[in-house]
Amino acid sequence: MPRRVPSSGKASSLHGQSQRTVRRAQWQPTIRESEDSAMRFVARLLVCGWVIGATPSVLADDRGLTIETSGCVEHGVEAGCLVLKTAEGDSYTLFIQGSKKPEPTMAITIRGTKHAGPTMCMQGTPVDVESWTQIPQQCPAVSAGKK
Repeated sequence: MPRRVPSSGKASSLHGQSQRTVRRAQWQPTIRESEDSAMRFVARLLVCGWVIGATPSVLADDRGLTIETSGCVEHGVEAGCLVLKTAEGDSYTLFIQGSKKPEPTMAITIRGTKHAGPTMCMQGTPVDVESWTQIPQQCPAVSAGKK
């Protein structure tokens, strides 16, 4: 921590008999303090630029994009997440409103829009599902390790 010394002050003798004004050296920041301050300023600018500029444009690019596809439902890596895997190898995280949800290993067709905003499910493209229907297709069995 830098030592800060006021520009002027009073000094007295040990017994308080005489007092005189003593001019002391003014505090000057060291080179390291200046560099630290500049780095903090640049870091704040970068964070502000990312929060203000980048986030809305990323979310606005695909907002409202309609998605219609078919595939097999699997458990996601995160608890409570459902993932649809297509024959082409694409993955979609399914956000389905209501109590009726497809079971893992079920083949379905979905219709929905690209989810706008962050999610806790980190697999595939997030989709707000408007409707889904089961289709007659065989899906591979789910391994016992996933629930």
